[in-house]
Amino acid sequence: MRQGLINQRKLGQESQQINILKPQNLDEFSLTQASSYQVGDV
Repeated sequence: MRQGLINQRKLGQESQQINILKPQNLDEFSLTQASSYQVGDV
């Protein structure tokens, strides 16, 4: 389906890239601590 929309030029180049955040598997406390994150995590 996606490729069909691209071929029909109804889906632009910018719509083909999706940025996501990977889960860190942190516990509830660690989620609140800045030291649990590295540059580029968010």
